[in-house]
Amino acid sequence: NISQLDLKKITSLGLVIVGDRDIVKTEHTNLIVGAIANCQLKILEDASHYVPQEKSEIFNKVVLDFLVD
Repeated sequence: NISQLDLKKITSLGLVIVGDRDIVKTEHTNLIVGAIANCQLKILEDASHYVPQEKSEIFNKVVLDFLVD
């Protein structure tokens, strides 16, 4: 329930991680990523909304790589 105007106010780097079987609709994910100027999207295969639990090793690597860059 965050408005696009509020998302556009975010100026820090962002990372959105979703599963390819996520309950959040693809169009909503794209709206979020598109509204944040410095945002990256990572879609993990064979995962639902519970990516951190289902794909913890890959999730942790993606986050650490993002933080190091």
